[in-house]
Amino acid sequence: MYKMMIVDDEPLVRLALHQMIPWQELNIQIVCEAGDGLEALSILQQRDDIDLLFMDIKMPKMSGIELLRTFQTQTAGTMPITIILSAFNEYEYVREAFVLGAFDFIIKTDMDDEHIQPIVMKALCELKKRGIQGAEASEKVSDKRENKEQALRQFLTMDANKEEAEYARLAEQLRSWLGETNQIAAVLSLSSELNSPGRGGHKNGTKTENFIIQTMETVFNSMFILHEVLCQDAQNYILLCSLPQYRSTMAIREQLQAAFSLIKIRLEQFFNVRIAVGISDVASGVHSWHRLYQQAYVLEAISYYEGSDQLLFPELLSTEAYKKDGKSNFIPEIRKSAKSISSEVIRLLEHEDPLRWREKYNELVRCLWETKGQDPQDTKVILSDFLWELGAPLYQKGIRWEDLHYFDGEHIAFSDPFEWIKSSPTLSAAITGLSEICQCIFELLHQRHLQSYAHSVTPVMKAKTFIDSHFQEDLHLTLISKMVGVSEGYLSKQFVKETGSSFIQYMTNLRIEESKRLMKTGLRISDISEKIGYVNPEHFSRMFKKVTGLSPKAYRDGGKV
Repeated sequence: MYKMMIVDDEPLVRLALHQMIPWQELNIQIVCEAGDGLEALSILQQRDDIDLLFMDIKMPKMSGIELLRTFQTQTAGTMPITIILSAFNEYEYVREAFVLGAFDFIIKTDMDDEHIQPIVMKALCELKKRGIQGAEASEKVSDKRENKEQALRQFLTMDANKEEAEYARLAEQLRSWLGETNQIAAVLSLSSELNSPGRGGHKNGTKTENFIIQTMETVFNSMFILHEVLCQDAQNYILLCSLPQYRSTMAIREQLQAAFSLIKIRLEQFFNVRIAVGISDVASGVHSWHRLYQQAYVLEAISYYEGSDQLLFPELLSTEAYKKDGKSNFIPEIRKSAKSISSEVIRLLEHEDPLRWREKYNELVRCLWETKGQDPQDTKVILSDFLWELGAPLYQKGIRWEDLHYFDGEHIAFSDPFEWIKSSPTLSAAITGLSEICQCIFELLHQRHLQSYAHSVTPVMKAKTFIDSHFQEDLHLTLISKMVGVSEGYLSKQFVKETGSSFIQYMTNLRIEESKRLMKTGLRISDISEKIGYVNPEHFSRMFKKVTGLSPKAYRDGGKV
């Protein structure tokens, strides 16, 4: 495959380039990234296998122009085929870049697949003219990865004593991939399950998993860390790493901390998810992998109590909360206490004073936190007990779980609360969600009079009136629900019911319609983006195309305004 590098000081631009084009189908692999020209120059001087370079012009420390000029004067190698990323007002810099050997350019406001793919195809033709061939076809790379994943999964789950010959064969494979010096295992979990930025279907889910793996591999490649990545499922990933070039555990940890911090930032920026990573200690010898993996697995599980957005190292296991001595009998006692308190919470939900049930619920929360240090599955059993307790009186009053709605970003999802508890990434998230459920139940029991407002001023009508006048501002459902005096879940459900669209969809449509009007005035796309509430013009362009099917430029050029 041809190897590609992305150089841009905006992380969102780098991430968007990862996702816009099916690079593997074009026999291209993104192997490294840089946030400025100086970092890019350092990488290019260390490796001579980069075939294709996407590069911004204006960057801190060293611009794209300076990089092109410096590479020519200081490096004996051949500059990769370079495609410049340019803002609309940087044409003089683009001309200079061409003089210095740039191959083509893309205006950032037009950064979509219909503009990028033809330029990439031209670059591939040029590579072939120069006699440069991709090392391996994408199909072979895909098959190779699948074989590796199968071998890794088998090795980490097999019993070495029962399958000695197969274990020895697989161990030798791992030795050839990673060596056996300064080994570390890590287990990474996402705060929520993803399909894709568009959230749809198994195919997109696989695409997203590949993107997450590619994000990790790009970071590790740029830091010269030997690694193998294995996707367990949509939320969990296993990483086996070796850093033989370092002599101290402290230096190894600093490198890993830097790598995972960068991965964390990139996944949060693009997918709006947090990650927790359990990181093992350092060991040498191929037979250490099992122990290291088990240690990382236990540490990642602790994130249920410690929270997402954490890097969890082995010394955490020696703290008082996670010492195993004498804790095995705590769960039955806590479960018994929690059941008693849960019954009181449910009884008080029928009382008109909301402070009564909330006070008792806070007591339940304190009880739940006493499980810290236990197996998270045991804590989830206690949470499920509470849901069963809640379910009985609900059904007696003719209320189904489907009648309750918990707001989750853009989505309303609460048809299977038991599955939701099972997949909650942290105890804090589960506690917050259960509180929202109780609030929904309380409203159903005591605020049914809201239904009589159907022909008067409803909360949704109040919300719409405010959004219609303020859609250019940074609005969110939490703020609007407080303004109109109902919970997020209730407003979200009623908004869809009364308007036919979600809160986010309604506000997006208002913004896009206003942008169409502003296009008639001759304003620049970036100015329109800012006026309607999108700080990032690239994000505005993506949203505009999602709604209309065309980029803002194509829409304006088509005479549709």
